[in-house]
Amino acid sequence: MNTEYRYKVGGSLGFQDPSYVTRMADKALFHALKAGEFCYVLNSRQMGKSSLRVRSMQLLKAENIACAAIDMTRIGSKDVTADQWYKGLAAELERGFRLIGKIDKDWWKQQEGLSSVQRLSRFIEDILLVKVNADRIIVFFDEIDSILSLNFEIDDFFALIRSCYNHRGENPEYNRISFALFGVATPTDLIRDKSRTPFNIGRAIELKGFTASEAQPLIVGLEGKVANPEVVLQEILYWTGGQPFLTQKLCHLVVNSAMRIGADSEKEAVAKLVRSQFIENWESQDEPVHLRTIRDRVSTTVGNCMVEKDQKAAGLLLLYQQILQEGEIPTDDTVTQRELCLSGLVVRHHSKLKVYNPIYESVFSLEWVDGRLAELRPYHFAIADWEASHCLDTSRLLRGQTLQEALAWAAGKNLSPLDYQFLNASQELAMAEAKIYWEAAQTREVEARLLEEKKNARQQKYLLMVVSLALVISTGLGLATFFQYRKAVKSELKAIMTSSEAFLTSYQRLDGLIEAIRAKRQLEKIGKVDKEIEIKIMRLLQEGVDGVQEYNRLSGHNDRVSAVAFSPNGEIIATGGRDNNIKIWRKDGSLVRTLRGHSGVVAGVVFSPDSQIIVSSSQDKTVKIWHINGTLLGTLTGYSRGVIGIDFSRDGNRIVSGSRDRTVKVWQRDSYCTSIAGNGNNSWSKCFTSINLKGHGGTVVGVAFSPDGKTIASASDDKTVKLWKVDGTLLATLKGHSDEVFGVAFSPDGKMIASASDDKTVKLWKIDGTLLTTIVGHTDEVYGVAFSRDGQTIATSSRDKTIKLWTLEGNLLATLSGHNGEIWQVAFSPDGKTIASASNDGTVKLWKPYSSWMKIIHGDTATVKDVTFNPNLETGINSPAINVFSDSFPTGRELNGLEGKQKIPFFLASASGDNTIKLWRQDGTLMAKLSGHSGEVTKVAINPNGEEIGSGSFDQTIKLWNRDGKLLNTLKSHTGAVNGVSFSSDGKIIASASDDKTVKLWQSDGTLLITLNGHSAEVRSVVFSPNSQSNLNLSSQRAGQEKIFILASVSEDKTVKFWNSQGKLLNTIAGHSGGVIGVAFSRDGKKIASASRDKTVKIWDIDGKLLANLTGHTSGVNSVAFSPDGKTIASASDDKTIRLWQTDGSLITILSGHSSGVNGVNFSPDGKILASASVDNTVILWNLDRVINSDALLREGCNWVKDYLKHNLDIDKRIRHVCDGVK
Repeated sequence: MNTEYRYKVGGSLGFQDPSYVTRMADKALFHALKAGEFCYVLNSRQMGKSSLRVRSMQLLKAENIACAAIDMTRIGSKDVTADQWYKGLAAELERGFRLIGKIDKDWWKQQEGLSSVQRLSRFIEDILLVKVNADRIIVFFDEIDSILSLNFEIDDFFALIRSCYNHRGENPEYNRISFALFGVATPTDLIRDKSRTPFNIGRAIELKGFTASEAQPLIVGLEGKVANPEVVLQEILYWTGGQPFLTQKLCHLVVNSAMRIGADSEKEAVAKLVRSQFIENWESQDEPVHLRTIRDRVSTTVGNCMVEKDQKAAGLLLLYQQILQEGEIPTDDTVTQRELCLSGLVVRHHSKLKVYNPIYESVFSLEWVDGRLAELRPYHFAIADWEASHCLDTSRLLRGQTLQEALAWAAGKNLSPLDYQFLNASQELAMAEAKIYWEAAQTREVEARLLEEKKNARQQKYLLMVVSLALVISTGLGLATFFQYRKAVKSELKAIMTSSEAFLTSYQRLDGLIEAIRAKRQLEKIGKVDKEIEIKIMRLLQEGVDGVQEYNRLSGHNDRVSAVAFSPNGEIIATGGRDNNIKIWRKDGSLVRTLRGHSGVVAGVVFSPDSQIIVSSSQDKTVKIWHINGTLLGTLTGYSRGVIGIDFSRDGNRIVSGSRDRTVKVWQRDSYCTSIAGNGNNSWSKCFTSINLKGHGGTVVGVAFSPDGKTIASASDDKTVKLWKVDGTLLATLKGHSDEVFGVAFSPDGKMIASASDDKTVKLWKIDGTLLTTIVGHTDEVYGVAFSRDGQTIATSSRDKTIKLWTLEGNLLATLSGHNGEIWQVAFSPDGKTIASASNDGTVKLWKPYSSWMKIIHGDTATVKDVTFNPNLETGINSPAINVFSDSFPTGRELNGLEGKQKIPFFLASASGDNTIKLWRQDGTLMAKLSGHSGEVTKVAINPNGEEIGSGSFDQTIKLWNRDGKLLNTLKSHTGAVNGVSFSSDGKIIASASDDKTVKLWQSDGTLLITLNGHSAEVRSVVFSPNSQSNLNLSSQRAGQEKIFILASVSEDKTVKFWNSQGKLLNTIAGHSGGVIGVAFSRDGKKIASASRDKTVKIWDIDGKLLANLTGHTSGVNSVAFSPDGKTIASASDDKTIRLWQTDGSLITILSGHSSGVNGVNFSPDGKILASASVDNTVILWNLDRVINSDALLREGCNWVKDYLKHNLDIDKRIRHVCDGVK
């Protein structure tokens, strides 16, 4: 043992003290002050602020910087006047900078005509900046919080410090002086007058506790006393959380203890020392005072509960109680949160508040809080009895004056959910009793009136005559009333439409869909309205049906929902939350029952393999085992802190749990426990024996069994995932996350592990610990992770309020938005069609991410430039073999080749910004990827024979492929990017459009036939007419000539040009005011549509006559297509929408589903499906049979929301019946 080494317990450490721990704050403060910054170190007591100040001053003095420390408590705080205080401060500065005898002793008196703060300002400018012979001057103000209790206005002092900073621009001398403030306060405390500019200068130096790496100097003092100093220090830091005072004291106790700490006994030995020296009888052992300081800052022992100090104490205690129950809560920077942080009891960590360390959590426990609240909360015993009755005993609720006093006490406080529930129940009971009293009084009054009316029968007859006359008059006014009614109904309709639009825009799509349905039903009542309103309602309904992903919502918990699980048979959902309850729901959203018994937040729920048992983990330090009928079968104890992670083995014989006490417990069920119902009375508590898996250095948040039950994965605050055998043998530690790991899951085949972390990523690992990939996409901490049953999709939930679905390669499939709070857990239903998410917003949402109206095809990692259908499909949309719009999850998994000589050809092809062409099956799975281009692929076209694919690219080439993906030929001649490719109707000629301002015609063998020159800017697209020239009625062409093909090209020169395949320019159409991007012929070849940057689509006849001008898009239009029957036109725009039009220009509907601009659009050969390609990296297939039928949309919408309307507990009665009568 190093006899020269001493730990410092209390007070400031000297400059040469060996036990001084250098932290990040040391470097930050030194460099900031040296650079001339104003700094403040504002923190709780005994965090090492004074030691930091002493050391920083010594280091700065070594740099020839003049420093002085002013202990603000030396100036006085009670019964001191403003003039005395400011004069005292000037005297301290005079002494600190050794100016005594160097200035006139009557200087202060000579400034008598000035205010005190002006005198101090003059002292700084005329004395300090003149008399102190140093390039830099730094004033350290220690115990700055002591001046906040002065009996005079102190805002001026802090305003003066701020003015010294602001003067730097006017007087360069002020660049020489800086200030450093140390104390127990926040910057907002320093200037309290809200009408003045706040103290908003300087740099906050965050003084945190010791980290393991920073605390290494403390090991020296442990050497020779303990067998393994590094492990002992690790245990010390676990108990203290790195809090400097506690860490120094516990190190001191270890060194001076008679206890011998040998190898492998470190954890138990340090824990025993903590219990005996800190926790047991703590108030009598708290020397030097530390814990009592915290106690006094957060609570008041006795007194009138209505006084201000007790209200403040109650607020702090209730907030702290919430943190104890939940483990951690989000920070919101309220006054109460700031005060609690300054007590030192809690600490901010990654935008969360949590208890600083296990010592504080043990000393200031829930029982301690209850005791303190009993002295403060006026209804403490009543609420305790009410909670004990499972919130059923109404005799414990408050009434009358007692209730009014309690409500007055609660005003403005951040109460616990139980407090709010209790006070709300009391108010509801009071109102119910008042209603009963009122109704009784009304009954008596009515009886009295009836008796009186019987005496006045003649008067009643007269009254009847008057009423009859009034009825006649009202009939005469009926017409006016009808019009007023119709006007009111229209106003209500518009309000509903606005509400629907607002919900859809804010991603509350289930609510948006319901409002759209309401609008449609309201329209049915009104009858004929403006066409614009009808179209908008249809658009809202279509957008609601297409965009909705949430199909049900479980509302019943009184607060945050932190856990959710599906039963293996898929029939039941279990949820747990901050209200300490577990709720059991049917899959249709109906509530079955509520399980009560936990006294802390329910952090996890899991089903047994047979779906008959639920196991729950809680912050109350227990695991409970329940039968689904509500019977409590057993309670598993033995934890020293809250339990978070929980899982059941696949064979149902083991339970694994993870706790804040850093342990993983494996519970083995004894063979004699065979009856799942048990005998009640916690009989199952005796059925399990446990072993502890030790090794994590922080809270164990997530645990999971492998599918074969032989391996356990655990995720921890220590940034690692550990793999264990069930006997406790550590197999591997997975390191790679840069922050806490919250969630962990095995893939269904057991070959992969997914971990979710505070570092905003999800990592996929092999079972041997090899990192496979890191998934990046969430914008905040990732809490939950789950695999789909087929193992091909991963769901993640995050603090960013979204759920994201990913392929195993890390490609994003979908983002589910709609929650209003962070999402703690996510789960797949056994059939993989439904996802459940548990959120801080108090709800569980059930999602079906893929609509039966549209299929989103994922798989591209870059913008999709174009999409087209195989024109030679052998099966249609209604093929019994393949359902295009199934609700299964697309995996994005690429299959090699075309599975041999299959009879069904590929369904569609897409051109991608990742330089590839992709061929897709009808079910949305990738069939083949054609690679060969060296630039983005801009266009894809398919030969009418269905056997040959043409692609154009930024690499200035056209490539021809067969449908097996084999490259047949590369056509080279263009000197700019190729933007368009088209096949003639017989498939023998290929046309290409380029940035080089030309159109070229080719044979498929690569022979260049002709180059068409005429455009004066980039040619954006080219298309062949379905007919030959001999079949067209062109004024410039006579019938009977040989078969020559007609083609149209469009350009940035704002024109459309018609050519024949011999190279002759037939016509030029000018009419657009912006570049023309897209062009299409109708199937009969008699009409042409052009899409332009001017936000319009124009319809022309073949002679160039304008037939219709389609307006409505709010950005440039990129693509246009005719339906096979020629009756419908689709246009795709940068405004993220597709619009469907009749050929006369009437708008049919707007399709909103893409999250970015739409590049391309195309109809299937049978006209039943529309495909769109987007900058959002997706292709969407739209079911047109339903999209353009408002009645079908209404039916589909009502079918989607039926369970929600029927079973949701919070839904408005008017809305519940909105779909009645829809068939």
